Amino acid sequence: MQSEGLSGARYQISSLELYSIFMRSATRVRSRISRLSHTASPLVLNGEDLKLISIKLDGRKLSKGEYQLDETTLTITELPEKVCSGS
Repeated sequence: MQSEGLSGARYQISSLELYSIFMRSATRVRSRISRLSHTASPLVLNGEDLKLISIKLDGRKLSKGEYQLDETTLTITELPEKVCSGS
């Protein structure tokens, strides 16, 4: 395994929960991430061939201006010091 390009952890995750529903035409995944602390860097989540249905921070649905979404990543730049995220 190569470790090139890897750096220390930017976030401390206390728990991660994934819920999946498998259908013939699609799979729906719901996640819940509890985070304790972070650095000043943005939270970047990787994924391909995905459709974002919604995203919430501390139970509040984020507007499109509060995150960036492209073909392979979801980026949240403004995070509170402690947060519980779900989508």
